[in-house]
Amino acid sequence: MIIFNSIKNIIISDPTVVVIGKFDGVHLGHQKLIKTACRVRDGLKGGAKTCVVLLKENGPVPPILSEEDRETKLRMCGANYVVNCELNDELRRVSAEEYLSEVLIKKLGAKAIVAGPDVSFGCMGAGNAQFLKEKEEEYGYRFVLIEKETYKGSEISSSRIRECLLRGEKEDAEIMLGMRKKISH
Repeated sequence: MIIFNSIKNIIISDPTVVVIGKFDGVHLGHQKLIKTACRVRDGLKGGAKTCVVLLKENGPVPPILSEEDRETKLRMCGANYVVNCELNDELRRVSAEEYLSEVLIKKLGAKAIVAGPDVSFGCMGAGNAQFLKEKEEEYGYRFVLIEKETYKGSEISSSRIRECLLRGEKEDAEIMLGMRKKISH
């Protein structure tokens, strides 16, 4: 797995299947996105690589996993490239259209984009699932929308995992992180 620590000055020459997100816990929902991207990648003619774009935000909430543990889980899920993309003021001003055309298509070589229903990028979060679907034909990529994973009837999210950890519900957090198997009764 090749890791880029900035979106600037990189161009990936391989065609890619791109997944966008924070992936701070690489939980079961994130794993589903990456594994789906790998299946899409394997189905593309001429071959492709899986590229995970990590939107990193320096805020008050620390990531669930260390950078090293996150990279290990991303590698295990099948990521070929990881691009660390800091969510700074400059990036927040880039339009969704410019981010799609200049970053995802030109720099990262996206032939397919896999995302969940809450994907958000570009100025004011305008780069959402509907935007990606609408631009699919214009830019010549395939868009694959993946529904959220659930556990005990509710969506799995990093926020939910943090709440479980704060309440001492370590087993539930570990299951949602894919560190333990769900046991059926």
